[in-house]
Amino acid sequence: MLEKKEKEQQKRKLYLQNQTIKSKIRIILSRMTPVQIIIAYYFFAVTISTILLSLPFTQKPGVHVPFLDTLFIAASSVSVTGLATIDVGDSYSTAGIWVLMGIFQLGGLGVMMLSTFFYLILRRKIGLKQRQLIMTDTNQYTMSGMVRMLREILLLIFGIEIIGAVILGLYFIPFYPTVGEAMFQGIYNSVSLVTNAGVDITGTSLMPFVNDYFVQFIAILLIVAGGIGFPVLLETRRFFI
Repeated sequence: MLEKKEKEQQKRKLYLQNQTIKSKIRIILSRMTPVQIIIAYYFFAVTISTILLSLPFTQKPGVHVPFLDTLFIAASSVSVTGLATIDVGDSYSTAGIWVLMGIFQLGGLGVMMLSTFFYLILRRKIGLKQRQLIMTDTNQYTMSGMVRMLREILLLIFGIEIIGAVILGLYFIPFYPTVGEAMFQGIYNSVSLVTNAGVDITGTSLMPFVNDYFVQFIAILLIVAGGIGFPVLLETRRFFI
């Protein structure tokens, strides 16, 4: 009975500590401007990405990527710049490539998702400047409207990435030794194209498909879909549905 009481007290103590931490984070965020939060977000994202890409399981056996190169790849991936100081395909394992794809999502969706999440946390109404910041021209002022918009954006972007991955993956099957590798390349290229990351993992990028108009056409569609902006995509979706 005494042990049970002690466990309950420990749980309550942990709960109160978590609530205190959340309250402190909320206070800090409430004192920061949207621009400051975006800068902090990118700093945090690059830091976390650097740590993840430094872990042994993300690098191929016998390969050690120097810290500065790891930091550069992390910053390039978060900012979806597409530059690299090393051969990414020869340096990172399959797990590392999956981590890179996650980082691309942080960079490609980051500002929009962060801005929306910021207002969800603070439960604020959204003014004109804030709506411009999160790149939306909807007139939603309620929490439910923000949640719905966030859900629509996630479903739309991930839907486009999945469709692109399936199309490219199936098309790549004759060009790779196994179906699994072809599908993996399809997934990577789809995510890279939609997020406009452009980091090459094969050493030749899409040069093998220089005269393949089908691959080029799909790539163009995915690049445009990822770069055209969330408001346009949402309006286009609503026009057809």
